[in-house]
Amino acid sequence: MNISRINLDITYRCNADCIHCSRDANHLISEELTPAAWEEVVDEAILILPKQGASFIVQGGEPTISPAFFPILRRIRQGYPSTARPYTSATHVTSLNYSKRNLLSIATNGIKLDEMMDELVNCAPENVRVSLDGATAETNDIIRRGVKFKYLKETIKRAAKVLPVQIATVVMNRNLGEIGEVLDLSVDLGVYF
Repeated sequence: MNISRINLDITYRCNADCIHCSRDANHLISEELTPAAWEEVVDEAILILPKQGASFIVQGGEPTISPAFFPILRRIRQGYPSTARPYTSATHVTSLNYSKRNLLSIATNGIKLDEMMDELVNCAPENVRVSLDGATAETNDIIRRGVKFKYLKETIKRAAKVLPVQIATVVMNRNLGEIGEVLDLSVDLGVYF
């Protein structure tokens, strides 16, 4: 068996109410692992994953609202110290190579990104995927209820200066006509799409 990637869905909870989400699992909150239990999971993963080319994807629900979020990131970094040169927005476009596995990726709706940016920078993720489902507030805010387009756009812009940010979009009929504009917006913000 050759395992090189582990997706860690660290919480069922979310601070948004997206129209397309299939993870309505609030009744499972009591089944979530504690931060200590997640650290054990990461320790086991570190033992079985290869020393090079291993990839962790931390996601959820919304992983940033879990008390296990930063303990997990720090534990992954203990087992797999970042070998990437210090991140700057000037190196992002030329240094991020998707043909190589990202060691530490985070999938987030971005609501808490601004308030935790400094600590997140210290964890040195190779990829921070922020969900944005429209090129306008009119579209995004209907799809991603609780995630305001204007706030998210400004947060992505700030984050892109210190983190390797990528926009992730769920394509559906409601936003299909704006996908090209979301791509343009990602270029304007200096991030990948």
